[in-house]
Amino acid sequence: MEALEQLSFSKKTMSYDSLGALTSELHQHFLYDFETGQRGVKWQEGAHLWALSQYKNQWSFQKNGDSLSLSAEQKDSYESLLNGGLYVYWQPYKLYKDSSDKTYAGVVNLQGKMAHILEIRYENSEDIWQYYFEIDTYRLLANRVLHSGRYSLITNDKIESASGFSLPTHRTSYRVTPQNEILWKQASYVYEMD
Repeated sequence: MEALEQLSFSKKTMSYDSLGALTSELHQHFLYDFETGQRGVKWQEGAHLWALSQYKNQWSFQKNGDSLSLSAEQKDSYESLLNGGLYVYWQPYKLYKDSSDKTYAGVVNLQGKMAHILEIRYENSEDIWQYYFEIDTYRLLANRVLHSGRYSLITNDKIESASGFSLPTHRTSYRVTPQNEILWKQASYVYEMD
């Protein structure tokens, strides 16, 4: 992971209401250059093409090729978007490297597969995360977050092997009970490496 110089991928996010109706679909393309520190995202919203890039403290934001300025609040929001875009790729590595509070919570049957549970509490956050790893391979099967009194379970449904990292290509987010019983599908995500 530390030897990776650049990462470029597409992400499609489909959101659903509690009755299963599609409420939105978002297509994004992310680019991260770890050598230079430059990163960016492009997306289409209706007839408009948006492009955002960041290099150190310099920002570029465009709508249909025209430059726009960003407020401090927008920069914070887009900083979060760029950090979040990398979540599915850097999270397993970050679990190994960061100093969050980690607790091994045993073994559980998660949707028919036996899994180790690692519970994580991050600094400056009230959220409680659980990561589920397959017993034999230690492959990341899913993660769950308790946020504002609600549980969301995000499963890794399909994995690619072309990158050498066995990264998810299809993920699904469910609203669940504390026992991980599915209440409804909240979103689905499709990733494609360039």
